[in-house]
Amino acid sequence: TSFSTEYSYDYLKIYDGNSTSSELVGSYSGSSNPPDFTSTSSDGAVTFKFTSDSSVNDNGWEARVYED
Repeated sequence: TSFSTEYSYDYLKIYDGNSTSSELVGSYSGSSNPPDFTSTSSDGAVTFKFTSDSSVNDNGWEARVYED
């Protein structure tokens, strides 16, 4: 995985479920990779919400999602 966003301006929020109403796992910005985690949602869903301004372009992020 990779993670490189403009710190304090671009955010990736990860939710444990199929919507942004699900439990928030965390909000991430900058260059530290979010931790690995396993969904506890009954359907195994994970939701990603990325918010960005347009002033600085970093490499962005990549996620690897596996199904058991």
